[in-house]
Amino acid sequence: MRRGVSLLEVTFSIGVAMIGLLGVAALLPVAGSLANKGVVADAAARRGSDAIRDFHVRSMGNWTTWRWYDPTMSAFRPILPAERAAGLSFCLDPRFVALGDAGPDHPRRNGFPYLDDLYGAGVILSMPRITLAPSLDPPSLAVIMGKLQTDQVFSSDDDLVFDLPADRTLGPVQNFSLGPAAPFPPLRRNNNGNISWLATLVPKLDRLGNLTDAYTLSVIVCSRRVLDRTLTNEDLASERVVLVSQFYSGQPALGGGDLRLATRRNHREDLELRSGDWVMLSGTQQRLAPLLPIQVHAWYRVLNAGEEPIFDASSSTWFRDVTLAGPDWNWGFLGSNTPTQYVTPTQVTILRSAVAVFEKTIRLENSSLWTN
Repeated sequence: MRRGVSLLEVTFSIGVAMIGLLGVAALLPVAGSLANKGVVADAAARRGSDAIRDFHVRSMGNWTTWRWYDPTMSAFRPILPAERAAGLSFCLDPRFVALGDAGPDHPRRNGFPYLDDLYGAGVILSMPRITLAPSLDPPSLAVIMGKLQTDQVFSSDDDLVFDLPADRTLGPVQNFSLGPAAPFPPLRRNNNGNISWLATLVPKLDRLGNLTDAYTLSVIVCSRRVLDRTLTNEDLASERVVLVSQFYSGQPALGGGDLRLATRRNHREDLELRSGDWVMLSGTQQRLAPLLPIQVHAWYRVLNAGEEPIFDASSSTWFRDVTLAGPDWNWGFLGSNTPTQYVTPTQVTILRSAVAVFEKTIRLENSSLWTN
């Protein structure tokens, strides 16, 4: 009768144990990634609901407080009643505008998406990127919110900074801003400010395509959004523009559906997408003369993105198939003979840092409860 274990049995046992340990080790980074996504999703949910509340409490829907940089005037000015009545959409993004207040690139910061010369010729659908007056009664119509004020309002202070002590048996310690003199008392808790938000306001249309007095307010929550004081291209704005070359589900595209994206230029990186990202589709709707056409914008969540972009050497264009979820899309189809639609292609704005979108139907204001 054998009293021990053979060397072959020991070797197999070690192999089985090693495979199990390697499987556990492979799960650790996946668990860390999922935990981080959960933290971001939780922060985005809280920031999104808070942003909608702030929008109303701070009277951001009062269009008389909106400010837009007019390149012809080289200064900020209020939105004109005629511009609002024309059915324009607006992007409320004071943090982005405030960062460039001291820079020379304001003429290109005044539109969303950020327009760069590298896109070349062609019609790019965009909306005025606006900021706010610092108060309901500013001393000058050209005064806008500064960087410090926009950071307080449009970024979250919930993602607190913690320090890890040298003694790892102790827990994390909150990081405080200290006073300028001894005994250096703590002034306030520091935060990362990774979660921020911007908003788009798009006029709602009735079934015949006519303007109504309602707007779709879309609050876009971003995580670690790249902002630069001096922008040289759209990479530093985290904003990309591509086109829809084909709707596989036909028109109208119910619920977004399956479509093929095409780069406007020979840049593969324009199609960097993954499941969970958010994009904005833009199109146009014709109106009876002499009324000007209306731009239509809507946000969609990326359900699935093709594994790799496909390159077409004949046109030097990259393509990628994606599946989107969102409202029905019936604007900007190529070759459409319907009189209520354009024949220009649908444009897609990719905001790389967007992690959540919250929408609500609102009506604009022209006064405030806080003023006489």
